[in-house]
Amino acid sequence: MQSSVILSGVLDEDLLRKSINYLVARHASLRTVYRVARSGLEQVVLPFEPAPLTIHTCEKISVNELISNLRNIPFDLARGPLFRPDLIRIGVEESILTFTMHHIAVDGPSVNLLYRDLSVAYDSYLTGDEPQLAPAPNPIEYNNRQNLNDLAKEIAYWERALAGAPECSLAVDHDVDRRANDSYAISSKIPASVLGQLAAVARSHRSSTYIVLLALYAVLLGEHSGTTDMVIAMPVTGRLHRDVDELVGYLVNFVPVRIQYSPSDNLSGIIELARESCLAASENAALPFERIVAVSKVARSSSRSPLAQTLLNQPPAVGVPRFGGLVVDRWIAKYAATRLELECHVLRYQGDTEFLLLGAQDLFEYETIEELSREFVGIMDRWSTRPEKAVRKIL
Repeated sequence: MQSSVILSGVLDEDLLRKSINYLVARHASLRTVYRVARSGLEQVVLPFEPAPLTIHTCEKISVNELISNLRNIPFDLARGPLFRPDLIRIGVEESILTFTMHHIAVDGPSVNLLYRDLSVAYDSYLTGDEPQLAPAPNPIEYNNRQNLNDLAKEIAYWERALAGAPECSLAVDHDVDRRANDSYAISSKIPASVLGQLAAVARSHRSSTYIVLLALYAVLLGEHSGTTDMVIAMPVTGRLHRDVDELVGYLVNFVPVRIQYSPSDNLSGIIELARESCLAASENAALPFERIVAVSKVARSSSRSPLAQTLLNQPPAVGVPRFGGLVVDRWIAKYAATRLELECHVLRYQGDTEFLLLGAQDLFEYETIEELSREFVGIMDRWSTRPEKAVRKIL
């Protein structure tokens, strides 16, 4: 995964480098590698070594290409590092800071923690002080606790819930093997009026806006794919206890949410289906996704992601560091990497809500992703004002 911010103002690159090294020393997950041992995959936390901050200079028009190239440099899980910082100078007092990280090392909330700690460190060093933060939790201790759980109940649930689920529920333009994780990225703002309508529908169903969006997303992709049995991956956080709030690591599991509907169903009915499926999936989310796939006994395609080929994600609002008197804003790259064939990320930033639709370049035409983006906003608008209408009458 990658995260980039644009820095405007007088940046002290030496202090930035020192602050990044503070992050690496503080958070063990940034120094952890994964090696094959007799007992299986073994986590090894390496001693601290300074992280090389690579400096680049390029024109603003070429930034997206450079960031994409940085993302495509492979990681070596056995040797590391799994965290690579780069600074891209694009003007006299304008730079872009990019963190490229292996997803095994960090999740979305971790990125916010890294930015916060970077801000604290930079401000402290700027005034000649040392950062004063409490010691960070150890991710390996957390993983060891997770491995002790009895998961018999979860296994039984997933065997029932996924019985007869389709091998692939998402149609693509080109049914070929994916050669890379590169994807088209299209960002679409959800108008405030539409967002208000969605929130009203959610309240009337004692539900969340995410559940309403999930119901709409299932119907959108079901119509696109010619099916009424959609399996959509939902991220579930493992940050359920206060002692891991400050942990930088990968504490997210993906669970498949299966929504089976009929063309005669209305939005209210599909919201209830989505709500029930989400609640049950969340209650049984302790089983890792790979084991869910195994116990489901759903046939696996050699060329497609198992069980779920798409996800809907609504992460916490993205934080950006504010330090040293610099003006800081996020940088959204034109292209991104995806794990699944199609991903939809609903993002909140500075009072606005937008969704970022990512479609694998090997599998989709750009025009298809554009059309799905337009139709998603359209179905939000049309159906949220008339939730009693049946699927066949709203599409």
